[in-house]
Amino acid sequence: KELVKNIIFWIVLSLNVIAALLLLLSWLAGFVHPSASRLVVFCGLGFPYMLFVNIGFVLLWLFLDYRFCLLSIAFILLNINTIDKHFQFRGAEVPENCPNAVKVLSYNANLFGLYKDSDMGRRRADLQEIISYLQGVNPDIACFQEFFWDKSEILNFHTKDQVLALMNIDETPQHCYLYFTDTSQSKYYFGVAIFSKYKIVGAGPVLDDHSSNAIIYADIKFREDTVRVYNAHLSSIHMTILPIDYQNTIT
Repeated sequence: KELVKNIIFWIVLSLNVIAALLLLLSWLAGFVHPSASRLVVFCGLGFPYMLFVNIGFVLLWLFLDYRFCLLSIAFILLNINTIDKHFQFRGAEVPENCPNAVKVLSYNANLFGLYKDSDMGRRRADLQEIISYLQGVNPDIACFQEFFWDKSEILNFHTKDQVLALMNIDETPQHCYLYFTDTSQSKYYFGVAIFSKYKIVGAGPVLDDHSSNAIIYADIKFREDTVRVYNAHLSSIHMTILPIDYQNTIT
């Protein structure tokens, strides 16, 4: 029995040390550049889970040996400011009107339901459902991933024209930037897009993985300032560290 107890004790302690170290890495995510370590990046994304795991170890050690709960408590206290960034403890009233606010929408259009159903009528119904949602949101800047545009008259998926109409902007490079990474018979275009009610003074690709998605940016003039908006489909690049020509993305 004593041997079994010792084995269980060291297993629990080892798991606690691992959980505490992962919580430490999630804290370092706020200081380490994402390109330096993918492990640190993913630990930062998993911070809430690491936090609850360490809280569980604290409660467990209170019943086994309270001295060892100090390990997780120390790393939890180290992340005290990080906790406040993930969980809202102090609420604030939302102003009824904020003249300096810009509503930005990021939307994975999933080709606007093109391949969701084989029936064309249902495809167009899915398209209209998305368009109705966008109309209700009424964004100032809209970023689309998995964007699809039908240049022909076959599918009647004139998504670009519909988005321009619902945002009440014209079809000029100053208000929309579409980057197509794939085309089919010069009729169907696949890629990413940025639409803006404010003037776009510069735009271009940052990363093109030659799929239906890429990373693009747009420099948008807002009042007396210029705001850079990036549009990326992170699932396409799987957080892979790839060489990027930053010289072409800096103004």
